[in-house]
This record gives sequence, C-alpha cells and structure tokens, in this order.
Amino acid sequence: MSHPRWGSDIQSVVSELTHSVNNIQASGNTMVVTAERYQNRLRVSGADQHVRIKVEGPEGPFTVTGQATSITGRVARITPSIPLEGKEIISISTVGQDDSTHAEASQVTTTLAALSSQDQIQKNPWLQFIYYPNQSINFPPSRKSSQYISYQTSQKSHLSLNSSQTHAVNTMLSNTDNSRITIIQGPPGTGKTSVIAAFTSSALASGRSGIWLVAQSNVAVKNIAEKLVSTDFHDWKLLVSKDFHFDWHEHLYTKIANNIIRSDDFIKPYATMRALLNNCHVVLSTINMLLNPQVLKNIIKHIPISILVVDEASQITLGTYTPIFTKFGGRLQKVCFIGDDKQLPPHSQDSREDPLSIFEVPHLRSSAKLLDTQYRMPPQVGDFISKAVYEGQLNSNPQHPIVNTTSCYFIDVVNGQEMANGDGWMNIEECNTVLQIAHKLQSEDKKYRIITPYSAQRSELENGLKTKNMEWNDKCFTVDSFQGLFSTFAT
Repeated sequence: MSHPRWGSDIQSVVSELTHSVNNIQASGNTMVVTAERYQNRLRVSGADQHVRIKVEGPEGPFTVTGQATSITGRVARITPSIPLEGKEIISISTVGQDDSTHAEASQVTTTLAALSSQDQIQKNPWLQFIYYPNQSINFPPSRKSSQYISYQTSQKSHLSLNSSQTHAVNTMLSNTDNSRITIIQGPPGTGKTSVIAAFTSSALASGRSGIWLVAQSNVAVKNIAEKLVSTDFHDWKLLVSKDFHFDWHEHLYTKIANNIIRSDDFIKPYATMRALLNNCHVVLSTINMLLNPQVLKNIIKHIPISILVVDEASQITLGTYTPIFTKFGGRLQKVCFIGDDKQLPPHSQDSREDPLSIFEVPHLRSSAKLLDTQYRMPPQVGDFISKAVYEGQLNSNPQHPIVNTTSCYFIDVVNGQEMANGDGWMNIEECNTVLQIAHKLQSEDKKYRIITPYSAQRSELENGLKTKNMEWNDKCFTVDSFQGLFSTFAT
C-alpha cells in the first residue's frame, strides 16, 4: 500500500433526523415525548444542534425550535422556544451535527498525529504491519510464561469443529510474528462465533488473560456472549451502554444479565469495580467502547488488553483501529479479525470515498483463512451462493434438515403499498400477511424470525406481535441486525 487511507474514514452524520415519537405532553416551557424507535431516538442536543418542532396552527403549520435537555431511556425532555401546551404537534426532528463520540474524537486526534509524523506510524508495529509490511517490524515480545496449545490438545470443549474451523482456531492461537495479525473469513452460517468461543477457551487453557472480544454492533457482541454461554463458559463480562440497554433492549440480555456491566456502573469506586469484574480474564464490548474514558480508567486498568478479537471486521473501516493500536499497541500480543467482505461493507462505504476494511489490505487478505462449510442454508440455496459469490469454495452441510427443493417461497401481497414513516418505510398489508404466517408458525411450535429491510417495518411488525399477544421478544430484525443469526424459518 502506498500510504495509509485514514482521513476518509471519519464519518459525517445526517443534517436532519426525523424522530418517531408518541405520548407527546407539553406543559409550560417543557415538552416530554416518548421515542418509538431506537434508530431515530432523540439525544441530548449537541453544541451545533437544535430540535425542530412542526406545529399545526390556525393559519397553517409553523416551526418552533428547541433543545433536547435530558434523555431517560425512551423518554426525552425538550425545551421549546415558546410554550406549546395545547398545540397539535405534527413532527419533531433534530437538525445539525451530533457532537463527536469519544471514539470519533480519538480517531481524529490520533489520525492527524500519525499523518503529521511518519515516525509514529513506523514505530507502531501493528500499524506498520498493516501499512508497511516490508519493513522490519518489532512486535512486543511474546510472554513466555504462557505457551499456546493447539485446539486438538486443549481441554475438553463443548464445541465440535470441522477441519477449517480447527485450522482457523489454531492460526488464531499461533504465537509467531507472521501471525500476530490473523484474518478469518467466515461466510454466512460457517460458525464464526463457534470459532471465537473455541479460541477463547483454548487461549485461557494455555494461561493467557486480557482477552477482549469486540464487534461493531451491540447485537454481534451479544451473539458472542450467548455462544460462550452455550459452551458452558461463564467467566466473562459484557460491557454495554446504558443508552442502548435501559428501556430499549433489556429483553435481549435476560439470559446473560449476571455478566452485564452497564456504562453507568463504570464510575463506581475501585473496590466495587474490582468486585464486579470478579477476576475474569475475558471482556466483551463494542469496539468503540474501548475508547470510553471510564473504560480506560476503571476496566482496562484491571484487565489490560493482551489479545483483541474483532468480529464483524469486514464492516469496520481501517481508521477505527488507529487510536486502538496507538493506545494499546505496546501491550498487545495478538489481534484476530473475523468477518466476510462478501457480505456487508464497511459502515458508510456507500457515502464516503472508498474507505477500506482490513479485508481489503492485499497482503493480509491473501493470508485469510476461509471457513469453508456452511450449516445455515439448505444445500440447494447454499450451492447457488457458493458459485455466485464464493467461487465454488463454500461447501454445504449434507445433513441439513431441509431437503425439500422448495425451501424458499415468494408470496405476492396484491394490495401492499409502501408508505413513508418518519425517516423509514412500511407496508401495512405486508405486515398483516407476515403476522398471519407468524401466527401459523407459532401455533405449530416452530422457531422463526422475521426479517425486513426497514426499521419502521420492523417496529410495526413487533407492535403487531404484541397486539396479538404473540411472542415478540427477539423475533423481528432488520437485514443488517440479523446478520450472524440463525432461524429454522425466516419470513
């Protein structure tokens, strides 16, 4: 590579976001509203933001500005520029750019510092290995006190791996300088989270600690956690933002509630935090959480990052890693990237100029280990995907339970019409059809999930399940949020 591609990774945000809200209450100079969707929820107004409130008036609609002053779960408190008690509110939106997150600010600062001094890049072995692999690289010395053991000879595991999965785990366990950065390509249904779980148990068995398992999304992190539980491994902690968890997604974490540390706990006293961590050696979080000042101060202090495993790595731009390698590069021993560049691209790739993921670094991509057997799709679907996307290298599980050639059905909803809903789209007739299918599957005690391209449609479907007193928890997903999940039936 001729030069680092960092500058274009810094993402912009939309200039106006319309919020889906209900239960609007206005009294005096205060408005209280309840957000319906996490994706377009209200946030405390940033320095360059204001809330735009469209109001119905006797002579037609007019606009009032305001500030979102506090958020508690779904409930937002807004201070409008004039009292709106008794007025009909048409819409509420936020105008302007969000304040930078800690991760975004750190990325900008470290990127500018690295670009201003080539020595900083070349003295960091991890950045050097990515951008200047032909130069002499001096990684932090391996810790001899803990020798890696191969997966085959590790302590008994609850996972049964195929040959490509075993090879991937052993590459992740390798301690040589050439494999300090390991790339694993996992097409859909090939067991990426199983590989992560097997690696984690084997690394711990070899005496390693400071293992951090991270991903771009909260849902991907939760999936890793549930896989660890399914292998009867419970000695880990999951860090989650209160903004994501409280009043929005607590239902996703009920099975792993005892392992959760929420962000409002990060500021607790040293002794309390030490007790919460309970001498664990494995931590799960989103990748941006690594740069949270309270995580740096109160958690990484107790559990320094020695091994970093990044799931969904094909969706993460290279610039995201710059502050991570800058802050933790002196102690890091191993970095494993797991993902699939044939699926979702790096976030914002369609709106920014060609940002790269780690999978698009040629010398790293050429050494990627492929998980070559998928267990999710029926073979008749998997074989088509293999030929069309994976150059025929993706095998299908011959024991797949769905053998009928008609494993996929298309239902034409004649009167269905898409309609705008806030900043999204929904189709009521298609929702009704899907709910009928869901009712049939539930009555037959079959496991199913519902997938839709639009978050507004997902919310409408989930509300429909609740209205009909059907199972709704962990049932409805957007296409992006369902990535990495499995269901016997999908509609």
